[in-house]
Amino acid sequence: MPKRIQRKRAQPEAQLQRAVCEFLTSALDSAVMWFHPANEQANEITRMRNSALGVMPGTADLIFLWYEGHGAIELKARGRKQSLEQEVWAAQYMALGGLYAVCRTPEEVEAVLRSWKLPLRASLKAKRA
Repeated sequence: MPKRIQRKRAQPEAQLQRAVCEFLTSALDSAVMWFHPANEQANEITRMRNSALGVMPGTADLIFLWYEGHGAIELKARGRKQSLEQEVWAAQYMALGGLYAVCRTPEEVEAVLRSWKLPLRASLKAKRA
């Protein structure tokens, strides 16, 4: 019996995150700390294990820390919406004074970071020109 060829599922948010992280690596200097909290939940066992380790469902994809403040960005592929857990996390985060945005492109991320007055040493516009 011939083997079935498994097609890889498209992962538009993973592709978006890779593009954004590549930009952040070149654009942000040491005045800003940023990271991705590994909060993916593959299955119920992983969810329970991660919960016991303090992983919070709904946490934004990227967290930014700088002397004057902190912010979080949730990355969403076009046509996708935040989960209820993400909306709840965002509301709690903003209630604590955090800046928050949902972005669908690397250009939106750049615009948000500029609106937060973060020092950028690179621009996507310059790369595309």
